[in-house]
Amino acid sequence: RGHLTRIYKQLTDISISTKISDCRLEAAAKLLVETDKKVSEIVNQVGYINSSHFTVTFKHKFGESPLNYRKKYGQK
Repeated sequence: RGHLTRIYKQLTDISISTKISDCRLEAAAKLLVETDKKVSEIVNQVGYINSSHFTVTFKHKFGESPLNYRKKYGQK
């Protein structure tokens, strides 16, 4: 496992855990825009256990809270 992690980091310049987190956040952003699911449902669906941690991580990546992101980019 450690060897794979090092090789991935060397090839992509990001860690596997960062890539997984980015994929989860991108999936959450898509669900926020394309569905009317509750944020708590989306949090669970994309694999986060703690909704507070999800919100902080989402805001760090996208610059706004999940609800504001939905309001800004969601279906009209």
